[in-house]
Order: sequence, then structure tokens, then C-alpha cells
Amino acid sequence: MFLFKSLFLILIYVPSILSCSCISLSIDAEFYQSTIIFIGRIISSSIKDFNSVMGYAQMTMEVEESIKGIKVGDFITIQSYLEGSMCGMGSLSNGSRWQIWLTTDNFINLCSRNTQNVNKDIDILRNFALEERLNIVKENNVTKETDIRKNTEVDSKLNDWYEYEIEDEIPSQDIREEYFRDSNKNWVPFFSSSTYKTIIKMTLYLVLFALIQITSTTTNQSKWSNTSPLHYGRSMHATSLLKNGNVLVTGGTSGDFLHSTELYHPSTGNWTKTGLMNNGRYQHASVTLKNGKVLVMGGMDDHIGISGTSELYNPLTRNWTFTGNLRNPRYMHTASLLPNGKVLIVGGWGLDDIHSSAELYDPLTGNWTLTGSMNISRYQHTASVLSNGKVLVNGGFTNGEGFLRSSELYDPLTGTWKIVSSMPYPTRLHATVSLKNGKLLVTGGFNEDRDAVKNATVFDPSTETWTPTKSMQNIRGMHTASLLPNGNVLVAGGCLTSIYSSGIKTAELYNPIAKKWTNTCSMHDNRWSNTATVLHNGDVLVVGNSNIAELYNSST
Repeated sequence: MFLFKSLFLILIYVPSILSCSCISLSIDAEFYQSTIIFIGRIISSSIKDFNSVMGYAQMTMEVEESIKGIKVGDFITIQSYLEGSMCGMGSLSNGSRWQIWLTTDNFINLCSRNTQNVNKDIDILRNFALEERLNIVKENNVTKETDIRKNTEVDSKLNDWYEYEIEDEIPSQDIREEYFRDSNKNWVPFFSSSTYKTIIKMTLYLVLFALIQITSTTTNQSKWSNTSPLHYGRSMHATSLLKNGNVLVTGGTSGDFLHSTELYHPSTGNWTKTGLMNNGRYQHASVTLKNGKVLVMGGMDDHIGISGTSELYNPLTRNWTFTGNLRNPRYMHTASLLPNGKVLIVGGWGLDDIHSSAELYDPLTGNWTLTGSMNISRYQHTASVLSNGKVLVNGGFTNGEGFLRSSELYDPLTGTWKIVSSMPYPTRLHATVSLKNGKLLVTGGFNEDRDAVKNATVFDPSTETWTPTKSMQNIRGMHTASLLPNGNVLVAGGCLTSIYSSGIKTAELYNPIAKKWTNTCSMHDNRWSNTATVLHNGDVLVVGNSNIAELYNSST
């Protein structure tokens, strides 16, 4: 008992000691619980005298708590084994030892499952079959078995409750000392036994393990921090990094089409409202133009359904104005800023079907014009501008074929598309990010069964081929992937199925040089269909699924 109390004190005070060294800690009850259970399992595999030290400890603590006024010498160890937990969910058999307390009348509690104090603080056995009770009588020198249902002091609702009187020698020692019988059936003080020494050694090892986990938790918890709350919780929105370093969040849904837009100020960590869009919309796309304005187009519109409108945001006036309409209304499309300053939008779901069409927006004229169509219609795909100025579109969903593994390249000089090698696997609602070496990393998404995957693959523009890389640690789709200043990739959030299940909070890092994934700290909130924006200082702003946004510190 002393040992386990000491262990709890260690686990409680170690964080305090570390915090005095200016280390920020955040350890919850779940961590303590998992650590203690782990300790019990390790010890039980190393000690022959106790098949379940954790069960033994739980028994001792529970019974000691429930019996008041126990006198010196009122404890004993008998040879029997409760298979499973010590709370009465297993069966009794002979073979190992476990400690129990006796009352002054030498009655013993063989199970502490929700027992109550009856008959002058006597704990009693509950709910075991008759043949098991007889075995106990035979194997443990029980001389008297009493059916306490005949006792008027006992609640009449109790069934199969029995008391067992034990004929055995009881050491007359202070009850704070614990005894058990060794293999020769001799009474041995627990704190002078080899078992106790083994437990001490194992405890020291496990405390070291706990310290390592605490250090890891400390490092991870310092990675994420909440910003001030947004004015509106939203998902399926769009974000754009402005030239002044602020972040513009537009539209989305919180059960309704949102007209609202907000600005995040990295210098203060605060959000401020800015001009309302003319049309509320979600599942749209946005691009920061070379002139500093933000172009928003398409999406689901609160006026006409699938939208063909587009609007411009002026950061200087903080106002929105309509610009040219799309040739084809669409949502769940992609938008890419080309090196020549024009914007290419591709695919998406239209009024009647999935689009293969693509359009170009010219900021000088404010007009949209059709360009070459893709070979395959698609939506829920990704589009990435390569270092050579071409645009790679990959994956997604289409009628007929369903989930796509195909990829196409758009050449802005000719306005045409060509099919290149396919990805190793079909996927949609995945994430794609450009690496520092010019290659593209594609992660996760959903397969034909609508389950998220942990696959990852790399596209090489020089050979126009795909090469699988090591899979992520966690399955995810509808997540984000962001290139950090050190060249690593941060993947965060997502969900487990494409039927819009609840989000996840896990995050992980990909090292392109080592081609290896490692878990990093989890976000504070579950998120899917979130956005991630790399700020000028390299930190990553994650927004979505609530009015709480989080910052990932890339420098720690």
C-alpha cells in the first residue's frame, strides 16, 4: 500500500519539480491512469507470488477504504487466485496469493465488488457458484460457511452473499505492514521480501519511463497554442495570406451560408471583422492576386445554389466588389495562381454534372475565359503549380470511374492538358504540397470504401512519375499539408471516413530527406475540412470546425 501511495506521489510531484525549471507541463488524468495500469502489467509478469499486482493493490486500497476502525493484527494472506480483475468479474481458483483484510471477528472479504459494510463491518463474498464456494472451503481451511441472508441486519435484497471464517495463524503486527506467505507457506513481511525489492526496481524503471513521457508531452504541448476566438465558427471556408502578413478567412458554413469574413493579425493574435461578401458561400476557392487583392469564386451560394459569381476583396478599403462571372458555375473546384498573374480554376461540380472544363481569370480585364479542358472530369481533386509553371491535377472523383488515380498536366503556354503517369492508388479529398526540391507530396484521402488511408506518394516533375514513400502514422482525409521553413511537411487534422465523420486532432511531420514520418503533438481540437496557412514567420495557422483557431510553432 505504501508503495502505490508513494508512486502516486511521485507522479504528482514530478511535474511540479519540472515546472520549477521553467518547463511548461500539461498532463491529464488519462496519462496517470495509463501509466499506473502499465506499471501493474509489467510487475505482474515479473513476480511469481502475485499473478496480478495491480489487482492486489486495488483490492487492498478498496477494502482499507471501506473498513473503519480495524484493529492491529486484522489481516491475513490466503492462497487463492481471482482470475481477471479484483472486482468480482472473474472466477476463483487455486494457485497464487493476494492480500485481504480481516475484521476483528476473523471474517474475510474474498471480493470487493461494490460491497457494503454489513454485520459490524464484515465484508463478504458475492455472486459465486456453489462449487466454487466449496473449493474455497476445502483449499483455504474454511471451517464455517454462513448464509448471511438469514441475518436480519443484512439487506434482504442481497443474493448469494456468504461469510467465511478462517482458521489460520494471523501475525500480530501493525496493520500498516503487509504480510504474505512464501512458497513454503511461511509468513514473510512484505517490505522485507524479494517481491517488494523487485517491485521497487520495476517502479524506478517505470518512473524513468514516466519522466521520458512527461518530457515528450512537455515538448509537444508547447507546439500548439490557441489564438483569440474567431467571431464566427466555420468550416468549408477559404483562407488567403495577404501581402501584409494578415490572413483573410472567407465564408464557409456554420449551419448557414456565411457572408462574413475575418482578418487574423499575427502581430497581436487577434481576429477582426472585415467587409461582408456580397454572397454567402462555402466550398468555394480563393486566391491572393499579385496586386494584393483577393479573388473569391464559385461555391455553394445562398442565392442561386451552385455559384458562378466571383468577388474581389481590397485590403486597403476592406470592401468587396463583384467581378466577372464564371463561364461555368462550380463548387469543390481548385484555383491556382499562375506565374503570369492569371488564375486557373479546374473541375468541380457544376449545375448538371462534374466538370472537365477549366477557366482563366485575367486581373487586368476582370474577365473569365475558357481554356483547354481536362481529359477527365473531376472534383475533390488537388491542383499544384510546379516550379516550371505547369499545373498538375491529380486524383478526385468522376462519374463512371469513380475514385481517380489519374494525373494531368496543364501547360499555360499552350492552354492544353496531357495525361501523365497515374498515382499508385486512387484517392479523393487528399492533400498535396510542393516540397523544396520541386517535387510534390500527396497524402491520405479516401479509398473506394470511403475509408481514410495513410498512403503517401511523391511526384517528380522531371520524370513525370510517381514514387510511393513511407505511409503516414495515421489514416486521414480532408486534412491539410503545409511546407515548413525547414523543409519538413506538417500534416494536421482530417477525418476517418468521407461521410463527414467527426474530425481528428492528430498531427505528424514528414522529412523528405529521411523519407520518414514522425508524430508531433496533437491539436487541441478535432478538425476536418480545415485550412492551414503558413505565416511569414513560418508558423502555421489552422482554422475550421469551430471558432477556435490554433497556431503551430515551427521554431520549437
